[in-house]
Amino acid sequence: MEVCLAWGNCPQVLKHIVFVRFNDGITDEQIEKLIKDYANVAGVIEPVKGFGWGKNYPVQQLNHDYQYGFELSFESEDAIKEYLQSPALAEFHDKFLPACASRMVMDYYLF
Repeated sequence: MEVCLAWGNCPQVLKHIVFVRFNDGITDEQIEKLIKDYANVAGVIEPVKGFGWGKNYPVQQLNHDYQYGFELSFESEDAIKEYLQSPALAEFHDKFLPACASRMVMDYYLF
């Protein structure tokens, strides 16, 4: 495995990580639909270079009640800004955000 430790000399990927806890009472079918919709939105917004998700597997019990994680990859800050300003994302958020009891977002460069 190659590891890059030299700041500024590694190829950069900007990660957008979203952790979500859905509202109590939301069904598994509703969650599945929201996840499919999120994947579809990520697929139609050109600057998104990668999308993945997973359900929490609480090995260490440090998840702060977040149930799902979503990971998107971008090549630059301009790319993530374009994604965040996309009408397709805004339309998705109209359905997704009301279903969320809480969420946490972290953006970072992967070196």
